[in-house]
Amino acid sequence: MGQIAAQVSGSQEKGHSYASIMARFLSFGTQYIDEAVVFGLTQGVDFKYRKGEQGVPSRVFALAGNLDLDILLAGDVPNTWYGAGEFPWKNIREALRKNQVVLLRVNPQYLVYHGKQNINHSDYLIAAVCYMETDGLLGIIDPQYHGPQYLIVEDLAEAMYRCSAEYRYGYWVVSDRIVEITEQKLRKALYTCAKHMLFDADAYSGISAMHLFAQEMLRWKEEVKDWKWSALYCCSLLLNYGQKSGCRSLYADFLTRAARIIPELDKVRVPQKMQRITLLWDELAANLYAITRTVDNSLIFQTAGVLKKIAVEEERLYSMILSVLSGSAQSGQGKQVVNEN
Repeated sequence: MGQIAAQVSGSQEKGHSYASIMARFLSFGTQYIDEAVVFGLTQGVDFKYRKGEQGVPSRVFALAGNLDLDILLAGDVPNTWYGAGEFPWKNIREALRKNQVVLLRVNPQYLVYHGKQNINHSDYLIAAVCYMETDGLLGIIDPQYHGPQYLIVEDLAEAMYRCSAEYRYGYWVVSDRIVEITEQKLRKALYTCAKHMLFDADAYSGISAMHLFAQEMLRWKEEVKDWKWSALYCCSLLLNYGQKSGCRSLYADFLTRAARIIPELDKVRVPQKMQRITLLWDELAANLYAITRTVDNSLIFQTAGVLKKIAVEEERLYSMILSVLSGSAQSGQGKQVVNEN
């Protein structure tokens, strides 16, 4: 395994669906990569405010960006998500027959092996690793389980159909498992995430979305009929993303590892600042749950205040990251370490 990959790797797993499944899939032989590194390199934190999406409460948010494996994998063949108007079973089966792994977007509530588990993701990632044609069963890797799970084709089709409309029938045939981590890639991932959070043109995404959500939360009781259910849904989402901190604890772990390669991050205590921000997310989750148990309007105001504070602290943090990267832009240009199987 490459030197940088070894330095940034750790052992913690916090259960974020996309990153966890990819960390498990990409760790083989002498190559090991953990969930925090996958998350930081391929997704990063996000905040998307959604209003009135079909099938979920009227005021909710999302907490992570879209998976982009190309920044992580070393192969020359582009990896991309595909979608279809109908269940793409022919393409999935063909890939499995070639011993390729297929990533699948599903609604976990329609995975029969989950039983009665309440997992509040309308989109979720599993990996199909084989198809046993004589039995008609798909072998599945799911981040919620240590061992393999199994689905019949019809159940997979239902779970893929029940995704949110933008992800319905989404799949990704992974052409390469060799991971390449360089200092340049770390810098690019940090820059992309910080720039998105600070300057995204969509007002419902990034820091601006946090301010907007906090502002509208103050009017929940007057404008939102299902405001208690919205609060419960958001709280459940935070809990499902691990340790109540909205992926921020996962990103803090990534920043700690990245600081081993980019010491300027440690000099201004970027990882420590993100760790403190995770505590505010924990407070937000606790407040959202408390809202579901009371009619006291003051708690909604208090919760909106916590989210505003998070927005201010994260804005400072991402601005600091951009400043660090700008000030040390030349230091990592020549370094490149490639993982070896």
